[in-house]
Amino acid sequence: MFIVFDAYNRFNPETLDSTLLLTADLIAKGMLVEKFDYYEDFKNWGREAGFKIVYDEDITPFVFPTVERFEKLMGTLLKFPFLVKILQRLLPAPFMNNGVSGYLMADSIRLDIALYAITVFQS
Repeated sequence: MFIVFDAYNRFNPETLDSTLLLTADLIAKGMLVEKFDYYEDFKNWGREAGFKIVYDEDITPFVFPTVERFEKLMGTLLKFPFLVKILQRLLPAPFMNNGVSGYLMADSIRLDIALYAITVFQS
């Protein structure tokens, strides 16, 4: 059994306009992943690998309040560039890069292009 909790594109990236696609790409880069996967593709990959989906839930409404808090925190931090420079020297780069993703994630959820899901696969 595999339990996967992750963020995904709600729509096939080929159907997104250039601005939304750029947003998804920036979020992916900040999370240090090659691309932000389309959720239906992810589920299909699991099925093609011989797994059955035994549980699947969009948990975006439960995660969104935390995403909004992170967005507000990053928005406040970005108002103080000198502080950002200090933090860049003190904190690991992946941590700082993830801040950009967190800042953009709230808007991508509001625009309904991203979702958080729990998917349980069983062989």
